[in-house]
Amino acid sequence: MKIHSSHSKKELVEVVKSFNLDIPDFLDLNKSELIVRIKDALDEIDEIQPEDEYFFVETKDELMEYLSQNNPSKQLTIKEKDKVMLTAKRIIQYSRNGYYITYSEYQEFSEIFADAEICEKFGDIPSCRRALALFNMDPKLLPNYRKLEPVISKRVNKKMNNMKKIKKINGVSFRTGEFILSFD
Repeated sequence: MKIHSSHSKKELVEVVKSFNLDIPDFLDLNKSELIVRIKDALDEIDEIQPEDEYFFVETKDELMEYLSQNNPSKQLTIKEKDKVMLTAKRIIQYSRNGYYITYSEYQEFSEIFADAEICEKFGDIPSCRRALALFNMDPKLLPNYRKLEPVISKRVNKKMNNMKKIKKINGVSFRTGEFILSFD
């Protein structure tokens, strides 16, 4: 088995923690040493505990297949991600300028919709989610076009749900406006 190079050290450390692999001082190892130790640890064990929080694998074979393939969270190259981020920023700029095409880089609404469809595929990127949320509030959208929902991976969806739970637990809310305080 060969572990694909697209997996970061951080993700490999998460593999060790999630599946309780017996690797001493794994945090002190560099990525290449960690890869060798993970291979050895997986060769020694017969079964793993199913994990549906982060990796969504049930068996040792599924984990080995996951590690041998390209990292699903790193589908874009840096150039591609920069291009998608620029597209999202253009949509956000259009939205913040009151949905007026004349104040944006666009010539027609169909160009904006085409860019929004590009952002729809990359819902794991926060700027794309924000751009689509703002774009879906455009009053020109509904008669001729459909609302767009970002495609979000299970891992990012799980992280977002955990963040929502944390925000609810805190119970802190911020309100804006005028308040009158009186002291007795």
